[in-house]
Amino acid sequence: MQLTRTRVVLITFVILAIEPFVYAATRSWFWQHKYLMAPVATAIYLLVLAGLVLGRYRWAWVLVAVLYGSAIVTWAFDAHRFAPWYVLGLGLNVAVFALLMSSPMRNRLRRPVSVRARGARVLQG
Repeated sequence: MQLTRTRVVLITFVILAIEPFVYAATRSWFWQHKYLMAPVATAIYLLVLAGLVLGRYRWAWVLVAVLYGSAIVTWAFDAHRFAPWYVLGLGLNVAVFALLMSSPMRNRLRRPVSVRARGARVLQG
């Protein structure tokens, strides 16, 4: 099986997007009763990712883009932003966001998202 650019981007995106949740699920606190929402939030996130990767839905792409975009912006307002784990998290979020915004990911959608300017005209000729 030959790996195309789209498949490489997609596989890398999926691995980087689910890696923090897989890591958290291996910890005992993740399954404790006082963190009851952690498995629920993870399940919802994985459903949205399945909608993006398997279903190719535009609404899932927008949701994931807003999620990672807001995570990147809110990093600047965190009191512990320069702690090693937070910097590593920022790097991971930027990488996932960049992969999400790449043309192979946008072109995979059922109705691809274009980055063309609003007033731009297509020349025919």
